[in-house]
Amino acid sequence: MPLDKILSVTNAELDAIDMSFYRNKYSKSHSPEFSQYFDWKSGADHYRLLTYISNTLNGNTILDIGTFNGWSSIALATNKNNRVISFDVLQQHCVASIQESNIEYRVQNILDDSTNEELILCCPFILLDTYHECLSTLL
Repeated sequence: MPLDKILSVTNAELDAIDMSFYRNKYSKSHSPEFSQYFDWKSGADHYRLLTYISNTLNGNTILDIGTFNGWSSIALATNKNNRVISFDVLQQHCVASIQESNIEYRVQNILDDSTNEELILCCPFILLDTYHECLSTLL
């Protein structure tokens, strides 16, 4: 993975990414917040960075652990040469409207199935984006 390229990206480069395609495609089928998150500048949210990472990688499988509303998987699927597999322990009904040929949604704990071990080990990028609030109770 071109880690140096990812680590050296600037806010100006991220802010130049055109996010309008996904915002326009999914704003009607998702909550009103969807379009605002995809409009935010870099540093306010992570969707521009995920889009950049997707376009930096090519021909890879990317894991998205914690599907929730599917927005991260949409950003990670920008590069159609990549495959995104998104895992969540709960069925997330909002992803039914996401029609991207390179995204696969799985309802399972990725760690509960030993056959996922090879998948985990071969992925150059894994987004761990699970239940955020539980961390704040530990601090």
